This record gives sequence, structure tokens and C-alpha cells, in this order.
Amino acid sequence: MIKLSLLSLALLTTVSGSVFAAGKAGECSFEVDGTDAMKFVDSKGADLKEISIPEKCRKQDITFTLKHIGKLPKEAMGHNLVIHDVTKQQAIVADGMKAGPAAGYVPTTKDGVLGHTETIGGGTEAKVVIAKGSFKDGTNYGFVCTFPGHAAIMNGKITFAK
Repeated sequence: MIKLSLLSLALLTTVSGSVFAAGKAGECSFEVDGTDAMKFVDSKGADLKEISIPEKCRKQDITFTLKHIGKLPKEAMGHNLVIHDVTKQQAIVADGMKAGPAAGYVPTTKDGVLGHTETIGGGTEAKVVIAKGSFKDGTNYGFVCTFPGHAAIMNGKITFAK
């Protein structure tokens, strides 16, 4: 019985770790780190391809903090974090490119964008707060960096864990 309990605890810890892989601050606050190697990583340095959010956070504001843990300036290796409807990702990335460097490659479109950070360089951070109720049932959401050439690698999905 003790072995089963320890195994259950180990499994629960593993699941719990993946649920909050990006988060440090709190249950409905998540940190995403961007690197000079053009990657989103979690607080342990592992590639970040999914942020699993507790279902109850749909009824609260959700904060995403993007930290650029590299050293390169935003002109060379800028990162932003765009929270969006995944079916609109291609258009959102294209719009960010069209917005250009003066706008930090941040998309101007609202279609499919729940929110975004500004584009930042090494050693800086930015936040975006997604208002409660913004994530709708039946829509798949994700995150992406719209800096030129980054979207193909720097993207992932957002899921809600019960």
C-alpha cells in the first residue's frame, strides 16, 4: 500500500509539474522565458511547447510574463508573446511582419489575438494580462513570437486542465 501511495504521489508531482511548467508566480500567472537561441523555455530551461492552465483560471484574469533571459538586444533577437486563436496564427504572424521593426513586429490585428506583450531584448521582461472570460470553449489557443523568423520554432499550445 505504501508503494502505491508513493507511486501515486510521484505521478501527481509529475502531472502537477507539467501543469505549471511555465508558471512560477501563481496559479493563474505564468512565466515564459525567451532565449538568445530563439526558444521559449520553462523555468528549468526545457523547451516550452505547452502551457496547461487550471480550468478555474478561465474565471480570473490570467497573466503571462515574458522574460528574455538572453543578452542580445531586441533589434537582433527580440521576442514577444502573442496569445491567440491557433487557427489565426499564420495571419497574425504575417501581420506582425507587416507592422515591421518600428512596431516591434507586434501584430496590429485584433482578429484572433487575445493579447500580446511588447517586443523585448535580453535582460528585460514584459507582461500581458488576458481578461477573465476571454478564453472561449471550443477554440484552440496558443502562444507565438512574431519577431521575423521566430514563429516556426517559438510557438506552442495553451490547454486547460480540469
